[in-house]
Amino acid sequence: TLPDCDPVACTGNFPIGTAVQHNCSGVTTGLSCLATCRQGYEGTSQRFTCQSSGVLSGVNPSCTATTCGHLPFNNTEDDCATAFVGMSCFAHCAAGYTSPVQHSQAFVCSIHQSANSWSLVAIGTPPQCNAQECIYAKPVGNQFVHNCAGKTTGTSCSVQCAAGFVGSPTILSCAANSSFTGTTPVCRATTTTDVTTSTSTTVGILRLLEAKFRNSFREIILVFSSPVFVCSGVSCTNGPLEVSCGSVIDTSVLSRLGENPRCVWTSDHVILQVVLGSNPLLK
Repeated sequence: TLPDCDPVACTGNFPIGTAVQHNCSGVTTGLSCLATCRQGYEGTSQRFTCQSSGVLSGVNPSCTATTCGHLPFNNTEDDCATAFVGMSCFAHCAAGYTSPVQHSQAFVCSIHQSANSWSLVAIGTPPQCNAQECIYAKPVGNQFVHNCAGKTTGTSCSVQCAAGFVGSPTILSCAANSSFTGTTPVCRATTTTDVTTSTSTTVGILRLLEAKFRNSFREIILVFSSPVFVCSGVSCTNGPLEVSCGSVIDTSVLSRLGENPRCVWTSDHVILQVVLGSNPLLK
């Protein structure tokens, strides 16, 4: 009569590691079991086999801890991308946003279990973050019409030329530093003021903001509120940068600027530099 032989359960070389889980307990000779990474860790599963010697043969899986990842809010900043399961992370308002409560909110990196899978999720209450209003670099001048008042971080506004001016509209964006970014339109006046007496060419001057000497009284700087245009008939242009002083300076003043003075506009035609000629009478 043949002996009645029962397989023996393996008692040695079980999968080990705080990140490893297995179903190898009670596995007997010739049977296999599976070692996997615990939730919160990632790695490839490994199979172990119970040998006749009473020990399991196989290689422990290499398990790497996963992190929660950043929170899904556009108006906050956080350090949850470095938090492992069970760890705390913190969130605060991003640049351009403010909170009535001036401290960070704590989150806990936790396991979220679905039907056949799991994921790590930061659990907590997000900070209350309100977008700041842009108060710097607003369009200034009667040549502009805009809807930039009250705009907040991440929004934009339209700037157009006012009645009496022509030019293409532009868009400004409200940045996180409470300042508008972008370029305002170049608005040209459709009507001009005649400040010359001897030619049909006129110079449109909206308002003279400042007049000062520079370079040891050898230059005069004239700063206007808006670009100054040269018009002939109904057509207005910026004109050249260097112009005849007689086209922009009254004759009563021109005679006191010396011999052969020079008049040069900045590129935006807002500032006129008058370089006095030799033997000037204007000091």
